[in-house]
Amino acid sequence: MKPKFTILVEDYNIPPHPWIFWNEIFGHVNYELTGRGIYIDNLYIFEKEKVTWGPIHERFAGSGNYFEQQMNKDDKFVGRIVSNQLASFRKINIFVNKLLAFDLKGISDKKLFAWYDEFHKIWIGCGYLAGIPAYMDMSDDKLSDRVKISLGKYVKNINDLETTFSRLITPLADTYLYKEQIAVLNCLVSWEKQSKSWAVFLKSKQITDLPKEMLRDLKSLVKKFGWMQFYYDGQAADVSYYYDLLKRYKKNPTQALFNKKNEKIVLKKWQEKMMKGLDKNLQKQIIALQEFSYIKELRKEVQIYRLNFAMHKWFQEAARRLYCTATLAKYLFPAEIEAWLMKGKKPLVEELSRRYQALAVILVNGKEKFYSGPKALKYKEMFFPIDISIKESREIKGNTAYPGKVKGTVKIVNALSDLEKFKEGDILVSFSTNPSLVPAMNKAAAIITNTGGVTCHAAIVSRELKTPCIIGTKIATKILKDGDLVEVDANKGVVRIIK
Repeated sequence: MKPKFTILVEDYNIPPHPWIFWNEIFGHVNYELTGRGIYIDNLYIFEKEKVTWGPIHERFAGSGNYFEQQMNKDDKFVGRIVSNQLASFRKINIFVNKLLAFDLKGISDKKLFAWYDEFHKIWIGCGYLAGIPAYMDMSDDKLSDRVKISLGKYVKNINDLETTFSRLITPLADTYLYKEQIAVLNCLVSWEKQSKSWAVFLKSKQITDLPKEMLRDLKSLVKKFGWMQFYYDGQAADVSYYYDLLKRYKKNPTQALFNKKNEKIVLKKWQEKMMKGLDKNLQKQIIALQEFSYIKELRKEVQIYRLNFAMHKWFQEAARRLYCTATLAKYLFPAEIEAWLMKGKKPLVEELSRRYQALAVILVNGKEKFYSGPKALKYKEMFFPIDISIKESREIKGNTAYPGKVKGTVKIVNALSDLEKFKEGDILVSFSTNPSLVPAMNKAAAIITNTGGVTCHAAIVSRELKTPCIIGTKIATKILKDGDLVEVDANKGVVRIIK
């Protein structure tokens, strides 16, 4: 009987490294964490930097149920996960700073492997407990859905439930995304205070119109936050990105900065007032979702965006020694990297090219198998068949990530190549968002995704941008198409096709 995998992620700009590290977590680590009870069997299909991933739903959801029971029994359960993750983030940042300052070109193969080995160890150290929030809120059996149902008993107007829930689970701790927005506004405020600089900025049509001292400010933003858009194999933000971003906030930046900081003060008071009226168990679950939202976003920022940005330097050096691209070097398996750099067994670039075209990685009962080329595509056809049962509909339902109601034109945006077609005020529709799509998310009137829970990238970013967002529709990219005029009612989690 063949396994039944359920697609949970379809994403772009993702090579196997470091995604395949998750198999160590889904296999052996999760097996130990669940009392030697549950392997999470799963299948990855990589196709030219696009990944489709799906676990066996019963195992994934079963892990979520197991850890939810642990949380209900142990008041310190969530706190231990948060402490572990924050400690892991500190280790990653130390490693990143060290790697970015180091010249890899002159070192031996064995020393190059030592850098990779350290990367692998800190990644697994962070991933060890990082999967738990995902197990609990990424499958169809979500903790957040049950919390929302319980919260409905306390909300007088059922139409306010989605908005109330979204605001309650919004974390108050600062993410790098929030810090970036504050830094951008602070930059504008400093220019605004210098009337000459402000006049130059307002008058400017392109970045070359700015004087050197203003360009230095933009370069400072790039150095501090540019890595946030790198993702797995993308591009870091440059000065042009921040110039365009500053232009978006040019209307009264002083007021915008005050409003941004004041939002958290207002939200904190509102949350405290709301929480007082809830029973203790519901309070505990909401706090858990707040904490998970925070560490999940911070983990993405540190373990994914920042660490991958730094390790791209390592893969560039590996690629130089293999005479291939850094992207192809990310199709090496961990055992191959060790065999090459420690024992001199050089991998074949031709095989890496085959994997780039198509690669299937399957994990069953803790054991991995790999297939490249046409055989990988056969596995995709076998386990991820095209769903032809979806019926046309004028209405799509999902979950509210951030409330609001707007109308606009649909643009399907999944990859970097889709950014050019996106215009200010369009409705962004994606299987799932990632940092590479942030330039479009900044312009979007609303955001709609197929997948994701309340702690996903689209949910976190939409809350920071105050952009109406509906997540978890499952079928948005299959029903909607470029040019459709839609009404997005994120207050109720409904998308209606107008024409």
